[in-house]
Amino acid sequence: LPAAFVFMYRTFKQMVDAVNAARNNTIGSDGINQNVLKAIHDLPRYDGVPVSLSQEQLLLLYEQDPDRTDYLVVEADWIQGSLDTAVLKAAYEYLIQRHEALRTVFAAKGSTMVQKVIPTDKVVPSWVEEDISSDPDAEEIALRILQEDMQAPFNLYRVPPCKAVLLRCE
Repeated sequence: LPAAFVFMYRTFKQMVDAVNAARNNTIGSDGINQNVLKAIHDLPRYDGVPVSLSQEQLLLLYEQDPDRTDYLVVEADWIQGSLDTAVLKAAYEYLIQRHEALRTVFAAKGSTMVQKVIPTDKVVPSWVEEDISSDPDAEEIALRILQEDMQAPFNLYRVPPCKAVLLRCE
C-alpha cells in the first residue's frame, strides 16, 4: 500500500473497508474505486543491472575476504507457545518473493559488476527447520547452532543473501 493510504481515511473501519474493497476490486464505502492493492510484478532485469555504489563497496569487501560476515544483519528471536510453522514459512517465502533485494545475486558482465534478480518462480528460499527438543541441552545447542550460522558467510555470486533457521527447543 502507498504510505498516503494510511492517511486517506478518518477511521480504521473505513481503511479496512477500503482494503477489503480493493481485494475484491469493488467500490469502497466512500464511493471511490479502491483498487490500490495491486500486485508487484517483476521488472525484466534478469540479465543484470549495474550495481549501486553500496553494492559495489560490499562486493569489494567480499572480494578481499569472502569469509567475512560483518555485513550480515542477523535477527534471532525466542518464541514461546504454539507456532504454526507452515504459516511462518509461507510468510517468509512471501517476503522473499516480494522483495528483490532478498533475491539478488551478483555477476560480472564484461568489466561491469551487475545485480541479477532471481525471478520469483525460480527462487528457492533458504529455510532450515530442526527439532532439537528431545535433547536436554536444547537451548545451549540452539545458541551454538545460531552462533555458527551467524558466522557462515554467503556466496554473493551464487545465493541470495537471506536465510531462515527455525529451531524447536520445546
